[in-house]
Amino acid sequence: MPASETPESVLRALDRTLSTGGARVTIEFAQQFPPLPDLAPRRRGGLLRPLIHAGSMAGKRAFTAGLGKLVKDLKGEGYIDFRRHRCALDYGSYALIVADDRMWSGRSGRPVATLPDETATSIEPMWLLDLVRGVTGVEAEGEELVRGRKRQHLRTHADMGRAAAVAPAGLPVPIGAARYEDLLRLPLELWLDEDGYIRRLRQGDETATLTLELLELGAEGPADWTRLPTFRSPQEADRRARATRTENAAESRFVRGA
Repeated sequence: MPASETPESVLRALDRTLSTGGARVTIEFAQQFPPLPDLAPRRRGGLLRPLIHAGSMAGKRAFTAGLGKLVKDLKGEGYIDFRRHRCALDYGSYALIVADDRMWSGRSGRPVATLPDETATSIEPMWLLDLVRGVTGVEAEGEELVRGRKRQHLRTHADMGRAAAVAPAGLPVPIGAARYEDLLRLPLELWLDEDGYIRRLRQGDETATLTLELLELGAEGPADWTRLPTFRSPQEADRRARATRTENAAESRFVRGA
């Protein structure tokens, strides 16, 4: 396995990965809320105090669980086009396309032309890959199993300013970076395969993490970038396929009639 314990070797691994042209990927964003503090007991309520306490604890648990459902398990599947610095992701009924620093999002399968373009966020694959350009230090953690295969695990920090200076598009500030100093040492982890290709990237800490898995390097991308993808939305994909068949049949009848 190539040595990968310096920023320079990490950059070589990035360039090697990008040279494959594209990849089929999964991405997951997870955010954790801190536990709610326990309130100091108050000597009120008389005989109802145990019931009040039980009710407040149940409410606290329900509230915490409700917050968790809002932010946990944001998982998507898609494709990254390294050459054109764009990606297409489907989170299941909700999808997006990102090209450079612009983004289009909405119901899976919708035509991009019907959607407003927005500023891309830090919760997308190209942001993670661009951030690697700012790596300033590397620590080797040894080998770990990733999807049943041995991968070299590296812990690093990235200087967002350094990465932004060479990135093809702007780099949005990540969630959880509350101070300017945080942007100079963003925690970043990489997992490399035996050939020195990046197979997993993770940025974040105990409050929020963004994890990108590069499943199939050199894979072919979607043929149609004019619509949001349907990788995880089979119903939308089936509906779109039926609509396309209907349109083609109508066009064929028109041509024969002419």
